[in-house]
Amino acid sequence: MYDQDKDYFLGISSRTILVRHIPLDEKIAPLTAALPLRILVFISSPSDLPALNVAIEKELIRERMAELIQAGTVEIDILEGFRMTSYTRAGTTENTYKRRMTTPLGLLEILRPKWYHIFH
Repeated sequence: MYDQDKDYFLGISSRTILVRHIPLDEKIAPLTAALPLRILVFISSPSDLPALNVAIEKELIRERMAELIQAGTVEIDILEGFRMTSYTRAGTTENTYKRRMTTPLGLLEILRPKWYHIFH
């Protein structure tokens, strides 16, 4: 958020409080979801930016989520370029596609047959 008249960003002003929700008078019931939680991770490494080490990013995600994956409470699909790596309690699988899936159309194709709780 940028104020052109004052030439500064509102988000770094000590007088501006940014919140991600609207205050409500009533309590919001917690969301419920059937386990396992399914997470789709979309890794993008645009050619006009410094290269991202996708292998390291995938390994960090797998390491941090390993206990939840082994417990069967989380399943993660990591989409990158022409490939999707899936981590489930049953193990790791990889699918390769004929075209790049990290595009809006590719993402729609991935989302049609499978439902996800979280998109990251």
